[in-house]
Amino acid sequence: MGALLVPLVRAVGDAQSAKDGLVAAEQNIAAGNLDQASSDIKDAQSLARSAQSRLNGVSGSIWSAVPVAGSAVRDLRHLADALSGTADVAGEALALKQEVTASDGALIANNNVDLAKLKPIIERASALAAPLKSATKALAEVEGTAPFVGYQIIAKRDEALKHLAPLQSTFLTAEPALKALPQILGEGGKKKYLLAILNPGELRYSGGAPLSLAEMTARDGKLKFSAPADLSGLNRKGALLNWDAVADNPLHSPGTAIRLSNSTFNPNWSISGEELLRGWKEQTGTDCDGVLAIDLPGLSRLFKLSGPVDVAPYGQLSADNLVSELAGSYDDYTPEAQKRRHDLNDAIIPAFRSRFLSGGRYSEKLTALRDAGSARQFAMYFRDPSVQKAMAGIGLDGDLSKAEGDYIFVSTQNVNGSKVDFFQQRTVTASIKIGEDLSVANRVVMNLNNVTPPYAGGGEDRKFGYYTRWAGITAGIFLPNDADVIGARVNGRLVRRTNMETGGRTFFRRPMMIPPNGKRNLAYSYTLANAVRSEAGEWIYDLHLQPQSIAGPQAWTVIVTWPAGHTLDPAKSQGWKSTGATSAEFTMSGVPTNTDLRLVLSK
Repeated sequence: MGALLVPLVRAVGDAQSAKDGLVAAEQNIAAGNLDQASSDIKDAQSLARSAQSRLNGVSGSIWSAVPVAGSAVRDLRHLADALSGTADVAGEALALKQEVTASDGALIANNNVDLAKLKPIIERASALAAPLKSATKALAEVEGTAPFVGYQIIAKRDEALKHLAPLQSTFLTAEPALKALPQILGEGGKKKYLLAILNPGELRYSGGAPLSLAEMTARDGKLKFSAPADLSGLNRKGALLNWDAVADNPLHSPGTAIRLSNSTFNPNWSISGEELLRGWKEQTGTDCDGVLAIDLPGLSRLFKLSGPVDVAPYGQLSADNLVSELAGSYDDYTPEAQKRRHDLNDAIIPAFRSRFLSGGRYSEKLTALRDAGSARQFAMYFRDPSVQKAMAGIGLDGDLSKAEGDYIFVSTQNVNGSKVDFFQQRTVTASIKIGEDLSVANRVVMNLNNVTPPYAGGGEDRKFGYYTRWAGITAGIFLPNDADVIGARVNGRLVRRTNMETGGRTFFRRPMMIPPNGKRNLAYSYTLANAVRSEAGEWIYDLHLQPQSIAGPQAWTVIVTWPAGHTLDPAKSQGWKSTGATSAEFTMSGVPTNTDLRLVLSK
């Protein structure tokens, strides 16, 4: 019988080596070493098949019939099957990535997307659903009931699920968006979209104000672009416009005439995008099928990949100076300087087009746009509900999160036509106390610092317009579902609240005028019943953080405390740092992103 154990021992060794190979491949892909990653995956595939062969061979068949050992062998077979399926998925996914990289010059060139080359890639990507489902099913069949080794098998199953579950989730959310690409690119019928470049120097709850606009027409993968339209020029042509307000938008009262630049007040792009399209039609007479919106920090992500662009005769726009040149240069009153700004605004959409549709590296560019979407720097809105649902699946719809549990989104909106949001410095701090009754009490503080250079306009600063140093803003505070608000204070003074609702979120606003180099502190407090779940002896607290994209860096700090007798589980509480026996802290700075946090306490 001892000889019969040898193949099983070797099978376990092969499976462990295969798993190590997949981990190495993942690390090499992240480092850009695709050839080495491909070699790692091939080795993992071979080792996984070897493990399958040994477990399904004579020795495995004999041991599977033994009453005590049989369940362990069957579990190991399931693990090997899942490992083999995962290796196959990894191999095909990497092959597709390499194929897209190799075809950079052929897949997209001269403002054309070759649908004949794109569609087979999409079909192959969609075919990954079957092996992913099979691998997940194999893991689900692992029982872990064998004496002595069952707990080890369960640990290996859980470790495999930790890697496979996010992969399957990512695929399931990405597949509809992949399948929608040909339709978006005008397969079978022309599509027209509005491109909007957003300026974080003048903020809206949805992001920056529309800086430059242009139409993009797509027909069978062929893309055509209209001449860009500078927003200030559009405002001069027709300052106030009337269009039907979008439902569920309390920030546009029906029958109220507004500027096109104010169409995107709502934080949800499914609302602001539709408002912008209706305003665009009122302004130009043109109907569009959707909006692609990217702000200057988001656009700088593409410039980091593709390099600078020359804007004659004004020099180079690069990832380093893009935001400052287009959002921070409002001090020079001369006609020459104003013309320069308008020329730069007109150049930004052609720059976006050239940076995205030439120079290759499309896999990296798509990743950059996905990351921009997570930072609320990039959003897409489509009037076709199925396409919009696909974009929501990959987090590019630009809407506020529908996540249950605790939630924080604080934002500011410019109301005095200034551009000083470019100088805004912001920190957000949340102090959260978990109660024995599984409720939370949360106090969120947004500190705003209007760090401006001296006024350069001459005469008295009139507190509004391009050149003022005063920040006229309305802060927006968006709340978790079913929150019981205790109060809100500005610089320690209690303020009145009028609650509104949009996109399923209750919110309230507070106007304030911040002088040059002045500060404001807006704090609000609320309680949330049943915010913590109790499962299998653990307390589970979920918190979703959502940022507003601003021109400069910002810092977030979340501090949680809980009753004695409960201990932080660091393995299940990713991102949290223990700061005491009953406290933990999460921090992020620089460019914050949409972040789902889970804090797990054991007893």
